[in-house]
Amino acid sequence: MVARWRVRRGTPDAERKEGPCDFAPIPFVVSRTGGPSAGGFRPSVRMKRDGAAEKHSPTDSRQLRTLTFSTTVVCTRPNTLSLGMPKSSRNAPRAESADHELLVVDGREIAISNPHKLLFPEPKYTKLDLARYYLAVAPGALRGAGGRPNMLVRYPNGIAGEFFYQKRAPASRPAWIEVVSLQFPSGRSADEVVPRDPAALAWLANLACLELHPHPVRADDLDHPDELRVDLDPVPGVAWPQVREVAHVVEAALSDFGLIGWPKTSGSRGMHVNVRIARRWTFDQVRRAALALAREVERRAPAVATSKWWKEERHGVFVDYNQNAKDRTVASAYSVRPRAHAPVSAPLAWDEVDSCEPGDFTMATMPARFAEIGDRHENIDRNPGSIEGLLELSARHERDGLGDAPWPPHYK
Repeated sequence: MVARWRVRRGTPDAERKEGPCDFAPIPFVVSRTGGPSAGGFRPSVRMKRDGAAEKHSPTDSRQLRTLTFSTTVVCTRPNTLSLGMPKSSRNAPRAESADHELLVVDGREIAISNPHKLLFPEPKYTKLDLARYYLAVAPGALRGAGGRPNMLVRYPNGIAGEFFYQKRAPASRPAWIEVVSLQFPSGRSADEVVPRDPAALAWLANLACLELHPHPVRADDLDHPDELRVDLDPVPGVAWPQVREVAHVVEAALSDFGLIGWPKTSGSRGMHVNVRIARRWTFDQVRRAALALAREVERRAPAVATSKWWKEERHGVFVDYNQNAKDRTVASAYSVRPRAHAPVSAPLAWDEVDSCEPGDFTMATMPARFAEIGDRHENIDRNPGSIEGLLELSARHERDGLGDAPWPPHYK
């Protein structure tokens, strides 16, 4: 179901309880004033206009679900949405424009230019919908991409138009957008965006960054990854049940090496399993550990899994170890993906893997799921593991004649 709120427009406060109302649907708006409760955002949505508060429920014929959050959404002007603003600034005058929508998130202003530009033509999702989606799932999205340098993947004309990758943060950006300088294997460097809060996610949405593509390092230590990434990529013709099967092999193999895997749909045909690790090892060492794991998964399930890099040698589900090479990024949890129905990368519990389908999770369905159950990966940072066991396995592979495997093109 599409989750929407209804905000009353154009009715004086004195007439609110008895006069007729013109409602305008506004989907996916939320702000964060102290983070979600243990089970997601606490119930209670209050909608205000110029100081008058009301509660609304989804009573129209389409039975739209009203999301519940623990914050107040203030609509101070027709083109201004104020989320979590300090009281002193709620009544401040706002510039109005027909070609932008002003979001105020925790006191920070983000002007969404061309807010009604269609990014997803089929479901008719706009740039403003994208910003509201990321605000609705902000705590989870920041758990995956926050505090890390992110490559920007921009779709200025929506999924039907051209897109481009942008490593360098735009020169014109708010002072509160953090950047960090990365050195790449090519020898070049770039200042990349480091989102820290929901306002940064909304700002990225305004750039038409559909996807969140973080590096596996934190901004305060760019040389030691804190995440080993297992990318399960099915070859053409391989169906979702086989991806599930290989995911469970990965789960068992990680457990045998003392590691915890956190699964999520990729938002496309595959699945990702993220592993938090201590920040002790270099990129090359983490890639070696990932390669050893891929070969171990192939050994345990040779009929359905492969670690072969060259496409003509693959079958079943490819366990892509090279996603751990420096300069590689993967769509993170809650990232929207550029597909017709606006799917998202959905964090899962292991007991959900066998019952879910990739199409279950979209921009329309994920905010309600997040509000109801919270973030399935809420505890991902609690117990970072060690890759020493996998590095020992890699050493055994080398002694047995299994040396290094191919790297990504133009890497070495």
